[in-house]
Order: sequence, then C-alpha cells, then structure tokens
Amino acid sequence: MSKASQIRQRAQEYLRKGNINKAIDEYKRLVGVENKNPNLFNELGDVFLRSGDRVQAVSNYDKAIVNYEKVALYNNAVAVCKKILRIIPNRVETIFKLGELRAKQKLDGEAVSYFSKFMDVVLADSTSPVDGLTDKLDVVLEYYEKNEMLCTKAAELYSMYGLKSKAAEIYVKLAAEYKSAGNEERERYYIERYESLKKDLEENEIADFETMLQGGLETDNNIEDVSESEGDEPGATEEVSDDATTEEGKGEIEQSVTSVTGEQTGEAISSNDGNESPSVEEIMEETEIISAIEDSEVSAEDGMKEGIAEAGDETVSQDVLRDDDSRTESVAEKEAKDTPFSSAMDDGGIGSVKGQSDGLDGLAEDITSDVEEEDHKSHYDLGMAYLEMGLYTEAVKEFQTASRSDSLNLQCMEMIGYCFIKQNQPRLAVKQLERALNISKNGQADDLGIHYNLGIAYEMLGDVDRAKEHFEEVYIVDMAFRDVEEKIKKYSTVT
Repeated sequence: MSKASQIRQRAQEYLRKGNINKAIDEYKRLVGVENKNPNLFNELGDVFLRSGDRVQAVSNYDKAIVNYEKVALYNNAVAVCKKILRIIPNRVETIFKLGELRAKQKLDGEAVSYFSKFMDVVLADSTSPVDGLTDKLDVVLEYYEKNEMLCTKAAELYSMYGLKSKAAEIYVKLAAEYKSAGNEERERYYIERYESLKKDLEENEIADFETMLQGGLETDNNIEDVSESEGDEPGATEEVSDDATTEEGKGEIEQSVTSVTGEQTGEAISSNDGNESPSVEEIMEETEIISAIEDSEVSAEDGMKEGIAEAGDETVSQDVLRDDDSRTESVAEKEAKDTPFSSAMDDGGIGSVKGQSDGLDGLAEDITSDVEEEDHKSHYDLGMAYLEMGLYTEAVKEFQTASRSDSLNLQCMEMIGYCFIKQNQPRLAVKQLERALNISKNGQADDLGIHYNLGIAYEMLGDVDRAKEHFEEVYIVDMAFRDVEEKIKKYSTVT
C-alpha cells in the first residue's frame, strides 16, 4: 500500500469515528503528497464543511475546480462550483467560472446565462471590488462577441469602471453590424449610446470610431438577438454530447457521484427557496464526486491522465450532467433589484445570506485556520473571503493582521475602512481612511478609492461638505471612477 493510500485510510478511519480535526490533518498531509489530484481538494472541502469551516471549504473547492479544469474534467468542476454557490449564492467568481466552463463545453445556452448573471450581480453593486473584472469581460466577449445582451452588459460595466473607450467600441460595432443588416432603428440606438461617451474619448479614438460607423463592418449579419438569449436557463437549451456520457472504459475517476463518507446520490437536491440555508449534508450531496485514489496505488498525475483517457471529459452521473437546472430561476431575466446585492448596505453586503435559518452569525467561532501569524498574504486572502461572506468583523481582524506587512498595509487599511462602512460605522471608517490617506500621500500611492470611501462615510454622517470635497478629489483625477460623476452632479446644487 502506498504512502498516500495509508494516509487516506487513516483519514477515513478518523471520519468514521467522528474525529474531524484529525481527519483534516491527515487530508492536509495527503494533499501534500498528491497536490495535483482535484478529488482530494474536493474531499478536503467536504470535511471542512462538516467541521463548520465554510471559508476553508470554499478555498479547497476552488483548488479542486482549478485542477479539474486543467485536466478537462469540466462537469466535475461545474459540480464543485455549484457546491460553492450553495454556500455563497451570489459569489461572482464562481458564477463567472460556471459560464467559462460551459463555454468550453460549447453549452452556449448555459454559458450565456451564467455570464449574464455574473454581469448582473456586478452591475447591482458597483462599490464592491471584483478582481480582474476587465479580463473576465474580455473572456466573455471572446466567446460571445455576437451576443447582443452580453455585449451591452459588458459595455455598461466597462463604462462604470472608467473604460469608456472599450464601451464605445462595443456600441460602435453593434451600430455597424445593424447598419450592415439594414436595421436603422437599432443602428441609431447604439449610435446614441456611443455619442453619450464621446466627451470621454480621445480625438484619435473618435476618428477611428467615426470611420467604422461610416463604412460599416464586414459582417455575417449574425447578431444574436437579446430576446433569444434572455430566456435561456442553465440546462434548459443544451444537451450534453454523447461523448460526455459514454459508458466505455469509465475508470476510477468516473463512477457514481459520492461523498467522502461513501454515500451515493444520483439526484440534485431541491432548490433552496431563499428562506432556509442548506444543510451541510445538502451541500455535499448536491454535487458529490468520487475520490480517484480510494484503494489505489496510482499517483495523482498519472491517475488523472489515465482517467481522462478512459472516461473522456466528463465524470459525473447522468443526473448531475444535466445539472437539474430546470429548478433554477432564470439568471438572464432576473432583475438587478431582486438580487441580494441591490441593497448591500442594508442587508449585510457582499454575498450576504442574512435571513437564512442558520445564517453565518456563529460561523466565525467554528472556522479553523492554521495560517501562520507571519503569513500576511494568507491573512489578507482570508480577510477577502470573510468580506465576501459578509463576516465584516472577522474580515477586519484578518486585515489588521495582514496590515503588518509593509506591502499590504495601505490596501488593508482601505479594506478595513470599507468594512466599517458596510457595518454602518462611518465614524470608525473615517478614522481609518484618514490614516490611510495620510500614508497614501506620503508614499505617492493611488488614493482614489480612499477618497471615494471617505466621501461615502461622510455622506453617511450627513457631512455634505466633506463628502463633496472627497468626491471632488476623485473627480478631478478620474471622472469615470465608479459613480463619482453622479455624486458631483448630486452635490452641485448644494450650497
């Protein structure tokens, strides 16, 4: 028996005895031995979930997704993504990843719906940071440059985040496409959208765009109408190819869908009605994936290659392949006002699940972490994870620890101030952000975000003059920053 098999056997024994902490320790050792096996990260995520540590569960699920994707096990990656969304329902990174995975599988209906939901969630809360947003939008447009709905939402986001030229380019291309198609009404609509951005463009950009508008585009007249795309629900319009469900040579990686406890499930659980938080068992059972190494001497890397050769791209049961998304609300048609992000300041903020029966109020006490005190980057990442889950007090603690790093100090101070704003503690936010502003000025660092958040904090305190002052500091540098232009207009009449 290999070392990996021995470790896993001990981990399973601890689980059977209910000693979860020791099982976690063994799984961590196992991951150290076979750090490229996605099934191990998935299993470790399940164990952390059982222990109540949802932050570490999500972290390990993310690692499983990355490694499944590397070896083209896309449906397994999708299954794990759905586990995460049972824990954090509107996690933008995961929604985007679902769209990307489905796009790679050429399941266009689902991909478009997930990408659309991703953009809706971001649009609904313009104050929340999204890592690599422009890169993500570029990926969406690379896959679906002819999809009008996705293009227009991408243009809105580019514009919101100050990339007016990229937004204008989309509108010009759509106008030119409709010109070539002979649709004057739609052509005029997008020309007007473009013209609303001209004041923010360089002269050479305007010249290029005007040339495109005058000459039209060489086009296949294949713009995808919004009305055709908006009704698609994940799983509603696409069938999985025969290759995805082949019965031939299903190796160790592809059998039935099962958890680390060995319990099998062939059905996705019923959808959450929004009033109750899913139990640990429900999350684990919804999209369980078998371990590729149980009673096996095969190394992770060789085992994955062998599994792919035998089983093809897909490795989950037919029920999970179909994802049972007919029970999921349409993401393309869902209005922004219906999302939890539409009132983030009131209901607990990013990814908040306030109101669910078991909530996350006591989660922090159960979260286990072996992050070293000196590992400031890991503390910062953990702070961002808490922030995403709406656990602002715990996020502040992690950012305070991470702020001991000179390279992270300023951004940690800004994030602490942001957490205080989300906790409706504007006075504390002002104190923290003023300190950050002083450091920023001394180091000549980018302080637009600090000024903007100070404006928000003073706005909450009712100090209009100081709020306006900080918004103006942003406006004179970048009038396209978030919604600062609207803020300036709002206060322009204030004497």
